[in-house]
Order: sequence, then C-alpha cells, then structure tokens
Amino acid sequence: MNSRTVLTPNILESVFAPIGNYEIALVEGPIVDNTLRKSPDSLQEEVCKRYGVTPTAPEARVAVALGTLNGSPIYGTRIRGAEEGGVSWFFHCGEFSEADDFYQALHTYHLKEDLPEVAKYLYLPEGAHFIIDRNGYEDVWFDE
Repeated sequence: MNSRTVLTPNILESVFAPIGNYEIALVEGPIVDNTLRKSPDSLQEEVCKRYGVTPTAPEARVAVALGTLNGSPIYGTRIRGAEEGGVSWFFHCGEFSEADDFYQALHTYHLKEDLPEVAKYLYLPEGAHFIIDRNGYEDVWFDE
C-alpha cells in the first residue's frame, strides 16, 4: 500500500529553484524491479556516447507532470545542484504550467509504466535537456 508525504515549497526551494517552487507529493512504495541501476543499460550507454558525455546515474526520484502524460512532445530537464537524495530530472508532456502542483515526485522505477520513452535519457548528466516525441523526433542539448 502506498503512502503520501507532502513537502512544502519552503523545504524544496533549493532543489526546485531553477523551475520554481512546487508542492510535491512523494509517493512511497516497494521497489518492484531494478529500473534504477548503478550503471546504464546498453540504450542509455548509446545515448551518452552519441552525445559525448559520461553516464551519470539518476537519483531514486524524478519529477513528472502526471497530468500531461498523454501530451506531446515530451520534455526532459536535468537541473544542476540537486541535493543528496533530491530530484534533478523533470519531465512533462505538451505544455508547461507554472501551477504549484504541476510536478509530482515519483520513484524512478515508475517511469517504466508512466513514461517509458524517457528511460534511455536518464543517464545524461546534469544540465541536459531533451525534447522527444513518440514518432522518433529527438533534440538533446546541454547547458554551457
């Protein structure tokens, strides 16, 4: 059974400052598979090699705009300076919103069900951004 913990924006200010202050619901639950690995799989390695970057393991949680999952394109942003155990990856589909509850923090293993298209990008380093769609479009860039 899942439990929910709600963190206030003040607690998250330093983690989410580049995108804004959000009230995030952290969903707790059992790990049912090994989606979050200490080393990248072959697709993740290929993406990092293609863009000339060293694979960097993602945190245990990511921020996903669950209300946008049917939208397109899919946007991914990995911020710099996430606190230990914090969130560095943010994903949304379609239009962005400034709403306080736009993003929900989920365990990374939920991406396998909720947004599998982003899995191969998880090992891109902090400062990475991408836009993809479900028809094969891909644009990846990095902060300077």
